[in-house]
Amino acid sequence: STKPLVRFAVRHALRLMTRDSASIDALLSNHVNSLKRLLFPKLLRTLPLPNQCAAVEACAFILDRAPKLIPIADQNLLAFLSELLKMISIADGEFSDSNFGSVVLID
Repeated sequence: STKPLVRFAVRHALRLMTRDSASIDALLSNHVNSLKRLLFPKLLRTLPLPNQCAAVEACAFILDRAPKLIPIADQNLLAFLSELLKMISIADGEFSDSNFGSVVLID
């Protein structure tokens, strides 16, 4: 969700329902493909800022609480993290990337 309160409520509910990462893995293991479709649908930089925040928070939560759910070697995750690092570096003015061309990162 793009709403911070909804994201907080979902994280809180998942924490209450599952006390360790194994149970979160078990709870979400049947839905890995759906999670990937929601987290990695297209380029992160083309999403509106609230959606970017939601994707990053969801990815961070899943990697923190259920690290075996989406392995670090997953191509979608690696592409997501690579793009996120590029966006951060460009925003910091460290380098420019011609692939980002006309995309406005910060309004």
